[in-house]
Amino acid sequence: MFETADKPTLAILIIDDDEVDRLRVRRFCSADTGTTYRFAEASSVAAARPLLERETFDCIFLDFILPDADGAMVLTYLRGKAIDAPVIVLTGHGREDLIVDLLRAGAADYLSKDNLTSDGILHRMRYAIQSHRMRKEAERAREEAVRIRSLAAAKSDLMRKMNHEFKTPLNAIIGYSDLLIERDVVTRDADLLHEVEQIRKAGNLLLSMVQKLLELEQCETETWDLSYENVAVAAVVNEALRNLTPLNLKRQNKIVVNVPKTMTLSTDRSYLIHILTNLLDNAIKFTGDGIISIDASLDQANQQD
Repeated sequence: MFETADKPTLAILIIDDDEVDRLRVRRFCSADTGTTYRFAEASSVAAARPLLERETFDCIFLDFILPDADGAMVLTYLRGKAIDAPVIVLTGHGREDLIVDLLRAGAADYLSKDNLTSDGILHRMRYAIQSHRMRKEAERAREEAVRIRSLAAAKSDLMRKMNHEFKTPLNAIIGYSDLLIERDVVTRDADLLHEVEQIRKAGNLLLSMVQKLLELEQCETETWDLSYENVAVAAVVNEALRNLTPLNLKRQNKIVVNVPKTMTLSTDRSYLIHILTNLLDNAIKFTGDGIISIDASLDQANQQD
């Protein structure tokens, strides 16, 4: 449909081998003075094909019986060619089974040629066009919703990988940079010390950016996207400790781990490593030449870890 400054324009295709019936449809539609109509006509499917290929229409009036096809065949052809326009079938048959078949084949509505009126045609046409537009809008909305869900899932997956795949090596880079800065061979060489400090600075900056991205994603979703699995607690503790080995070498703490190797926990592995890393990081930073104990046991009363 085209909009002008004064009134809308509708493109209508009439496929009917009876010239009188085509004239009646044109005349009845033109009784609507609030709309400008642009009509195209064809007396057969063969004559309609080039029109359908080069033009788009807001509505199609289709005679059920044509010289080279019937209405059901034409509807199948239109659907196969992805012709995006509502079709109103004009028929002289009042059989209910025929009408049901036409609607199932894709017709938007039907009209009996014996009872054509201007009000009837205009009412059915407006309803068919409006229903078609609403259906297309609903389809676009569903497609957009699917696209948004797909993007959200991809973003959540990226955030999950970032939480583990990015932060773990960054913590190691920062930790080993701290360790190198304490070495005499580095402190005696001003240029080398500067380079190591730049590595540490860049690592801290990138780690801060990753953390802010993770926090922003959590704020946007207002949820914690957890992926539950059975996690070996001892393995997770050891992984968190490996991330902090350089820092602990600097602080000279003795770390004692009392976690049964067979203990498992149903949780999100990445978040558990993140939590343990933060806790141990604070424990190591604020303890010097001391003992840090990590203990886990099964609560026999509640059968919980």
